[in-house]
Amino acid sequence: MQAMTKPTYTAIVQHAKNGKPAIVFVPTRKHARLTAVDLMTYSSVDKELEPFVANIKEPMLKETIQFGVGYLHEGLSSTDQDIVKTLFETGWIQVCVMSSSMCWGVPLSAHLVVVMGTQYYDGRENAHTDYPVTDLLQMMGHASRPLVDNSGKCVILCHAPRKEYYKKFLYEAFPVESHLHHYLHDNLNGVVENTISDLEASKCVAIEDEFLLSPLNLGMIASYYYISYTTIERFSSSLTSKTKLKGLLEILASASEYEQLPIRPGEEELIRRLINHQRFSFENPKYTDPNVKANALLQAHFSRQTIGGNLASDQQEVLIYASRLLQAMVDVISSNGWLNLALLAMEVSQMVTQGMWERDSMLSNCLTSPRNWPRGARKILGKALRQSLIW
Repeated sequence: MQAMTKPTYTAIVQHAKNGKPAIVFVPTRKHARLTAVDLMTYSSVDKELEPFVANIKEPMLKETIQFGVGYLHEGLSSTDQDIVKTLFETGWIQVCVMSSSMCWGVPLSAHLVVVMGTQYYDGRENAHTDYPVTDLLQMMGHASRPLVDNSGKCVILCHAPRKEYYKKFLYEAFPVESHLHHYLHDNLNGVVENTISDLEASKCVAIEDEFLLSPLNLGMIASYYYISYTTIERFSSSLTSKTKLKGLLEILASASEYEQLPIRPGEEELIRRLINHQRFSFENPKYTDPNVKANALLQAHFSRQTIGGNLASDQQEVLIYASRLLQAMVDVISSNGWLNLALLAMEVSQMVTQGMWERDSMLSNCLTSPRNWPRGARKILGKALRQSLIW
């Protein structure tokens, strides 16, 4: 990626002359920040941007914006994202670097689009994978501003072995000829049969008289809370009347909804350090497992550990799912008549809401760390402590 910085700058100079805007797509949030910093070195400071910079929270973004280069990724606050979008749309900044996943959610367009690398890191496979063709087409679709440009330009930077593939992709039509309609009956029959078999095995539906379907309790719970049938099956098969807090958290973190948590390059070490400081230990943890990551982030939330960057946004995603999953878990437990376990699951739901362990004092929910207090409040506290020492 670092070797592509100079060609990216060259493409911007050649194809986005006279201040025309350019969007650069990169694989990850980390690359968005680093690429913006690299492009910043080719620019000069614009002091007219200082009033806008004062409202930006992220320090690195403050630096790059002053040089006319902004960046966008999911980890930025909504305020910072809105400022960058406004500055780019109004022409105050010329270059905006985006993580590849932002191509679907940001309605920005530019005269030039640079796709800086065509692969992303898949943590579960522990390998770099090509972008889906749909993602690449979506990125290319950001080129050309409606009612402004007569044409748009897109530059794709990729590894040499993939060059011929993308040239063929861009200049030649892909032969697509579907024969599905010739075998639609067989395919539909197979899909329906397999789907019903999976739901029956998960005890979500029952088959009566070989053709009548009736929903079972687990299926209705999964449907009501919008969770995967595999998750509700795991809850039903794993929970017992003797399950304790540690086991309940492990079952919660094993939900299928958490399997989409991203594992980024180099994040294994961060997860390992996070795991080492948690209340409940892990047996032979796999640091590239999204469910292990979800468990660690949940425990860090209960301990009120300060985590930043990408892990903080991942933790918010984990907590959003946790509330819904715990409600479904309470219904599954109640169906089995396990009162103590139902109370424990409700207690965990409160732990998620309040961000504290069940053994922590309730006062900790009222008071925050003095380090987070305003400066004036810290001075008053320090003065009171000194006076108490004198007396």
